Amino acid sequence: MTAPTYRLEAPTYLGRRVSSRLQFEGGEREKLIQRRIPVLSTFTEVAEALEVSPSELMWLVFERGAEGSSHYARFEIPKRAGGERLISAPKPLLRAAQQWVRVNVLSPLPVGSSAAAFRPGKSIVDNARRHSGKACVIRLDLKSFFESVTFPRIRGFFESLGYNPGVATVLALICTDAPRARVTLDGETNYVIIGERSLPQGGCTSPDLCNLVTARLDARLEGLGRKFGYEYSRYADDLVFSTDNEETPASMIVSAVKRICKDEGFEVNNQKTKTMRTPNRQLVTGLLVNEGVRLTRKDLRRIRAFLHRCETRGVDAVSAEIGKDAAAVAKGYFAYIFMVSPGVALKLAEQHAWI
Repeated sequence: MTAPTYRLEAPTYLGRRVSSRLQFEGGEREKLIQRRIPVLSTFTEVAEALEVSPSELMWLVFERGAEGSSHYARFEIPKRAGGERLISAPKPLLRAAQQWVRVNVLSPLPVGSSAAAFRPGKSIVDNARRHSGKACVIRLDLKSFFESVTFPRIRGFFESLGYNPGVATVLALICTDAPRARVTLDGETNYVIIGERSLPQGGCTSPDLCNLVTARLDARLEGLGRKFGYEYSRYADDLVFSTDNEETPASMIVSAVKRICKDEGFEVNNQKTKTMRTPNRQLVTGLLVNEGVRLTRKDLRRIRAFLHRCETRGVDAVSAEIGKDAAAVAKGYFAYIFMVSPGVALKLAEQHAWI
């Protein structure tokens, strides 16, 4: 038995926590046209745009408290500073839907110049260079950044573009996920929701949405910096301010940043807040910025030690030890060094011709 047509065009329920604004009427068509993004008004129009059936779209976006399978493959990777980071990689059907949203809805939208991450043609070097050679550099970190960008915020963002609440809900469901625990009972495995729905780390729409949703935060922090003579940039969850003339004490800037972030629904991680004054070491996105932009000695030593291991023990042995292709890792290290310090990279290439 198939679902009634009206339910496919305008479903009234997509899950207990996400159905409060499922009204497929209204919206601002002219806004969408002006922004050069697809005009969508019904559930079936979203399905047609994604090239799936309405039933497939229903299966993709319906939020169940517990489900036998997940639309994401979940795994952990080590953080640079220690601990584990959960990655939620969408499976093929959801990945294709997210990719359509990214290309057709998100990519045409302008992003402020303060946002330095997830930008075509931009890198950590470009971000670090903005703060190079400054007398004082302040670095702050936003706590649980992706998790702070919740489903209601994403739905509200899509509504602000001009979509009606129903379409905004569907697009937000495509782009967000709820953390789940794997529970096995009597031989049956289910994935049970254990937290609030938010942007998944691993979703291809998450980086763009982070930059777009934080536009007002960036504008306010940029205005703060401009008022007191500080350069400002944000690389994902990393906020950086720098100045040559510390007329306004760094402590006042930090206090003002915390207030603005709280007002915008984010929280600063106090343990990672650092004020770095010359001639002490100044680090921005892992790079030294005291004079120009360069790698730290620690990173260079670590990379050289890895290359030495590959040469003395053999690439195959190191691959087995680390559980990934050591040659590919070495090439990645080389590309990273070349991006930051081409001269250093070319010397390494001479010493390690196999890379």
